[in-house]
Amino acid sequence: MPIDVLSWLAAIMVMSVVVLKMLSGHSISGQKREIAQLEKQRDQVRGELEEVRKQRALADENLEFYERRRLESEDELTELQGELVQFEESTRKHLAVLGYDEAFIEEAIRTGELPEDAVAGEEAPEKGFAPDAEGTPETDPGQPSPDGGDEAALVAQGEPAGEYHHPDAALTPGSAVAVVPPTGRDPDRLFLPDAIITELLSHQMNVLDRSVLTQRVRDGGEDLESILETEQYFRLSKVIDLAALIVVNSTLRGSGVGSATCRVVALPSGKILLSTSYEQPGRSENSPEFEPLTRTAHQLAETILSIVRS
Repeated sequence: MPIDVLSWLAAIMVMSVVVLKMLSGHSISGQKREIAQLEKQRDQVRGELEEVRKQRALADENLEFYERRRLESEDELTELQGELVQFEESTRKHLAVLGYDEAFIEEAIRTGELPEDAVAGEEAPEKGFAPDAEGTPETDPGQPSPDGGDEAALVAQGEPAGEYHHPDAALTPGSAVAVVPPTGRDPDRLFLPDAIITELLSHQMNVLDRSVLTQRVRDGGEDLESILETEQYFRLSKVIDLAALIVVNSTLRGSGVGSATCRVVALPSGKILLSTSYEQPGRSENSPEFEPLTRTAHQLAETILSIVRS
């Protein structure tokens, strides 16, 4: 074979090897670039996956939180429904004691429009007034009887069983007070405090509603029930501006009060401005000497008003 041919063949082979190497190198570079791109995409997907996992964990936490709130809300709803039932029952008893018939009471409960001056012996709505056993309205203890008889012939004057006045007892007119039972768990204990509130309001005293008092104390991080049960009244001064707390404890006898105690505690000092007790033992509800709840409330309210500066 001629040398020229061999030379050409050798040159062609060298060129082929060079071309193959170039092609191989280019292919490897492309593959490396593709691998790098895939790794970058893989890292990006991993980051997105991690973010999704974090969002899922956060969503699970939120779901758990709202589930707890739902259960708590259901418990609160059940509790409030129970309190509403107790309140409606106590309101029915209270209005019945004050002389309103069942139809008027049901309408007042349904609409939530309770009479502010629903005091037995005063003029009530014609359709709602309940006559007494003889078919005639009760006589106002503060007015003479129709036949000209003495007031004592109709209602016995209940005398306090004991009374204490602090020598310097006085409340500034217009200062806020609250009237509460020693515990709110017994609806029957609300009748006398409610009647006293009505009397105090008729004398333009600034009396804070119990529901408002309860909510404000709760907003301040305290519990009114706990304060009343432990008699730690000074704790109220940390969460609400009150001049005095009037604590009324009573037991009922029919439509009247069997016994009662009343304390006026100045805040924040805790000084007892007034302490009085009342009882009418052994008196039948049908007795002419039996004193109705409203008369007892009037007497205790007058005693409380005696420590308000004129």
